[in-house]
Formats: sequence, structure tokens, C-alpha cells
Amino acid sequence: MIQKIGITASFDDLPQEVADEKSAKKYLSDVSRGSKNITLPFYRTGDDIKFVLPIVPGVPMIAFPIIHAAKYASKVSVCGPKALEELVRRTADAIDASGKVVFVEEGENPRYTQTLENCMSIADNGEMMGFILGDVVLAYNLQGFLSDSDTLDDDAVWDFNARENVFPHEEFFSRNYYDHLIANGKKVSIKEPNMYHFNRKGLVGAKKILKAAYENRKGGQIVYGFIGTVFKIAFSEPGLFLKVFNYINNREHNPQPVEVFERIMNRHLMTQGKLRIKVEHTDPWRVRDIDGFSDLKFYQTIFSEAKRKGMLDDVYPYGKELAAVREAIAPVAANYPALADFDGYLKEKIDRINKHLGANPTSVKRIFCLQAGDRIGIALEYLRNQYMPDYKRSLSA
Repeated sequence: MIQKIGITASFDDLPQEVADEKSAKKYLSDVSRGSKNITLPFYRTGDDIKFVLPIVPGVPMIAFPIIHAAKYASKVSVCGPKALEELVRRTADAIDASGKVVFVEEGENPRYTQTLENCMSIADNGEMMGFILGDVVLAYNLQGFLSDSDTLDDDAVWDFNARENVFPHEEFFSRNYYDHLIANGKKVSIKEPNMYHFNRKGLVGAKKILKAAYENRKGGQIVYGFIGTVFKIAFSEPGLFLKVFNYINNREHNPQPVEVFERIMNRHLMTQGKLRIKVEHTDPWRVRDIDGFSDLKFYQTIFSEAKRKGMLDDVYPYGKELAAVREAIAPVAANYPALADFDGYLKEKIDRINKHLGANPTSVKRIFCLQAGDRIGIALEYLRNQYMPDYKRSLSA
């Protein structure tokens, strides 16, 4: 079982005016296309970074993956901007994990590949680590992820998110699935993972892929999906032009088996090590990260409704830890506008963005709302009746 986890909490820093304009353009693009997933994405501007935003009052986003990872791992590294260090330290202290949680500053000109490398500073040579994005806040059952048998033989393991796997019966939130593959004999609609496995060899070998897929993009700008975008870098590789062209043009109606995708990645794009590509996990909470306002609203509503209905302990196992973190962070909350006064922070941010939208500056509800496919009641029932029981069984196995 994997013993060390890295949490990535760093991405490109933009001037505020540029960030607001990009957010507004993405929102207007979704509206004009009639998308059911209308997104107003978060962009980082200096110390204003989404990982500070509260999921429950007084508890920042970054605290959640730390709490979950510390339950399982012997060592946890968190890589992000200096502004997060105090929150990470106080979270670790509050849950009695100060000896295992390490903060690693992102450095200048942060890039995703560098963030992963920084997190890996806690790993021994050749050791496989698990990596979790810092905005994955409800995937608290990590047993399957950390005990993945493929990590014993490969240098990198990516288990893609598939709608058909995580929602075999009924969806309780929707996402954009741009890619399609054949996995285990059936066609599946997929998204890039939010949780990965790497050792150092695999991480170095995958740099070309990671740079193409994750750096300098945000919020649906990958019009060809994860696979298509990665394959675009291979146009110049001998013998790959037709394969890439055929994939992009036939991916929905005549998709390729996952093994073909894996073979192309290893032969042409990995510079060293072996990458394992699969589509197996069934955890919906590994799918929905927090890219924008509607995602934040979704998770805030999950917790507020669970509390209102008196079922928080039935759907989330770390209520006591959340209370301890809130108490530990309270003395410094005034240093973080989003924690000190979330409503005021939200209104100021949306007022700025609304100027780019040409909307009434007070129309906060127009943006900070649930998406059409968000079904909070069904999500809570799933947590209570399946996810929490599975989590408890995994601990006793």
C-alpha cells in the first residue's frame, strides 16, 4: 500500500483584470453554447487562490484533502503558495498530524510539473506516491487508490474518470466528458484524472504529457479533450499524424480501446518509465474537483444540507476534525478575506466579473448557484447508503 501522498495546490498566477476577463469569457461561452455545465472558473491572482475558499464556514478547501490523506499516509506533502503555509500548518496541528504533514512552497513561476516534483521531495528513490489535487474535497475513501496493484509494476498509473463507472444508475452531478474510449469491452465517456500515481522515473517520463495537458490552460479550453490535446503534441512524431487525426475525428462514434491509447503514450510520448492507463475506479468524488463557483456551491450545499438534516455524521466521517480545524484557524482567519467574510468576498469578486459580463453588478445569484444537473438529495443518499458504508468496510478489511 502506498504510504506517501502529495497534495497539489498551485497553478498559474494572473493579473486580476486578466483573471476576471477570462472568467467572464468562459461563462459567456458556456451560456452561448447552451451548455448544461455553465462555469465561471476560478483563476489565481496573487494570494487570492481558491484553496482558501471555505467549504464549511471557517474551514478552507485545502483542509479537506489534508484530513483525508493524513488518515492513511505516513507522510503528506502539500505544495502551494506561501499564503497557504499557515493554513496547512494549523490544519495539521488540529488533527494531530504535524509530524506527517509537510508544506513545500511552490517557488517562482509555478507550473504543474514542478508542483508534482516539489511534492515528491518526501519520497525515497524509486518510491511510488499518490497525488491528489487540492480541490478534491469529498473523496475520503482512499483505500482503493492507495492499494492499486498496478503501482507495484509500473512507474505511473492514471485511472481515468468514466461517467459510466461512477454513475452506473443515476447521475447526481454532470461534467463535460470530451473523450471516449473502449474499456473492459464497453464504450465509456472519460475525463482526465484528479488523482495520480508516480514514482520519480514515471514523473520525469510523463513531463511532456503533463505540460501539454495541464499547463497554461483552464476551464474547458481543451476543445479536443485530454487525449486529443495530448495527442496534438505528437503531430510531429513519425507515424503518429494519421493516428492522431483518426482519433480526434472518430473518438465518439468509433473510439479506440484504452490499450491503444496506452501503447501510443508509452511508445511516443513517455521519455522513460512505463505508464499504465486504465478506466476502472467507481468513485464519483474523484471526478468533481472545484474549478468554478458552481462547484464550490455544490460542495457547500452538500455540507450545509447534511447538517440541516442532521445527517452529517452519516455522510462524512471527519466532523470532529472539521470543528478542530475551524477552531485552530479562527485566530488567523482575518488574514484571509474569503474565510473572514465569505459573503463580502464573494460579492466583491462577482461585482468585478459582472462588469465584464455586462450584467447588473448586484446579480450575484446569477453566477453563484448550482448547475442544472446537481441533485443534492440523491448525492446525500449515495453518501449515506453506499459511500460511507464502503469507507467503513475498507478500514476494517
